Amino acid sequence: MSDSSLTHNAVPGTLGFILGGVFQVLALPYLNPMQWTFIAAIILSPGIAKLTKTKLGLDHSAGMAAILIPFALLWLLGVSYIVIAIPALTWIWMSMSWQNLELPPFRIGFWHGTGISFTAFVGVIVAFQLVQ
Repeated sequence: MSDSSLTHNAVPGTLGFILGGVFQVLALPYLNPMQWTFIAAIILSPGIAKLTKTKLGLDHSAGMAAILIPFALLWLLGVSYIVIAIPALTWIWMSMSWQNLELPPFRIGFWHGTGISFTAFVGVIVAFQLVQ
């Protein structure tokens, strides 16, 4: 695994885990913690691009939004196989097959968004167990 792959997995993974836990503890109204996490991640996407040394611009943010907005809408339906297993399996596949490719910012953003959508769920579960 290259340094680039480690960075593209660690930064969004850690951010998703932390944001998921924070929004679970805050228990904000109207949306569930996953949806709040996705909104925050899209807002923070320029910072994620900078940390992972991805070209700054709207492409990276659009890539993240392309995966996070549909999953935020699916979370309105509640917990299901689609919103848990699909991001996990997709993120694992991307991390294994895309690590040595030269990717445009949109696809890197899509990769980051997929990682956030899975690790945020893990963060929510851990925070729920700790606070309970």
